[in-house]
Amino acid sequence: MIHEELLLTLLLRGGLVLLTAVVVTTLFLRRSPASALRWMWSCLFILLFALPLGLRWQAWQIPLAQDDRAAARHAPMQDPAPAIQSIELDPFAGLDEQPEPQNSSERAMPLPAPAPDAPAEPADRATVSRPGWWTVLWAAGASSVLLFIGCGHLLLWWLCRHRQPAARIWQWEAELIAAEFHLRRTPRVYRLDKIRVPTTAGIFRPKILLPPGGEAFTAAQRQATLVHELTHVRGRDPIFMLLAHLVLATHWCNPFAWIGLCALRQAQERHCDDAVIASGSGASDYADILVGIASSGGNRFPAAAGIALAMAKQSSLH
Repeated sequence: MIHEELLLTLLLRGGLVLLTAVVVTTLFLRRSPASALRWMWSCLFILLFALPLGLRWQAWQIPLAQDDRAAARHAPMQDPAPAIQSIELDPFAGLDEQPEPQNSSERAMPLPAPAPDAPAEPADRATVSRPGWWTVLWAAGASSVLLFIGCGHLLLWWLCRHRQPAARIWQWEAELIAAEFHLRRTPRVYRLDKIRVPTTAGIFRPKILLPPGGEAFTAAQRQATLVHELTHVRGRDPIFMLLAHLVLATHWCNPFAWIGLCALRQAQERHCDDAVIASGSGASDYADILVGIASSGGNRFPAAAGIALAMAKQSSLH
């Protein structure tokens, strides 16, 4: 089937791209800046997300070209214009011809007409075939990953329904930092009792969620937390993470897809850590935040934690 061939081509090409990226980053880009690794993995997942569209377009073009060739092959041939031939008169023509028989019995009997053939089956009837076992297995794995992603977003939406506005100082400082980052819209800052880690939630309208202990943060800790989370927003990290999860649903059977997803998440967190240090926040204050978050055990909902960008999940300073 053409769909199985496209799926196999997609998995092979995507696996080759992921393998090349993992090998290159492991051997040559291990000490590269986090911002470079973040952009490299983000562009890679964008390419893998657009790869099925390119293969599908190629599959549409092949039948059209085959139909054009078939139409040209079955087109009626036009007879060429009859050539003008010269006629020569033979004076001895007709002398060797035998006279036609007079009796009807002497005439040749006409040959019987051939029996009509049975009606042929239409050639363009589609052949129905069942998908292979490996296609069914791939579909089951992809559905499981998509189900996990959907449950994570649904759980995160349910958790956000119980949010409460954070203290005014948090929103005021978030607006100042957002102006420095040239953000067109400042995310709202909320307090959520069901989480233990500062988190950026949402894709197109992200919001910052604080744990219950966030109200007791010092000024330096507030600045470090907001710079970290707003760096996620400025870099469109939630959108890239969504694309990476969708690519993972397609290439779930490839271990390099899981490695690439972890590498993207780690590069995003390291990039935010570098932004915090570059903003002038003390490394000791930021390290205290990360140690306190790590000792809390992280968020209690693994599905939602896998979707949202939780602070200190892949930090390089804890």
